[in-house]
Amino acid sequence: MKNVIYLLLICLIFVMSGCSASETSAVKGSEKSAFKTNNYHPLMIAHRGASELEPEHTLLSYKRAIKDEADFIEIDLRQTNDGELVAIHDKDVERTTNGKGKVQELTLSQLKKLNAGKDQKIMTIEEIIKEFGLSTNYYIETREDNNGNLVMEQKLIDILNKYKLIANIKLFYSLLAKRV
Repeated sequence: MKNVIYLLLICLIFVMSGCSASETSAVKGSEKSAFKTNNYHPLMIAHRGASELEPEHTLLSYKRAIKDEADFIEIDLRQTNDGELVAIHDKDVERTTNGKGKVQELTLSQLKKLNAGKDQKIMTIEEIIKEFGLSTNYYIETREDNNGNLVMEQKLIDILNKYKLIANIKLFYSLLAKRV
């Protein structure tokens, strides 16, 4: 009985992971296909902007992603020592800048002195929104503080309301409560 359950689970996983509509045409190059794929348009979410081509979470990276027609720009947010919300993935600045220290322990002024690559600076969420406004879509992920607490969500909501982004449904808002 146990083997039958395992076999069913494997079959179920195989069927669920199966082929997408775009992969199910009868024969490659055939005029006939099992499903129409004209309406298949997956969303392109630019992870940290165009981070493979430009320094991640920088103006260059976001501009490149928009130029390349990304549907959303993804923004990881962390809160600084003085309460500002900045676009940076890691808890510390070592990997992405020429500086050292934890974002939560540095002020915005200290972060602005760092080079994030190609003479780019760490950006605040407000700078990003002021730059792109309602012309782009945002996929925003909030990060926990160093103690595992969610601390910036109300401030983010206030900023999004200030720029009328929530009212215009111009973003995906994802609260991450995972340990990074």
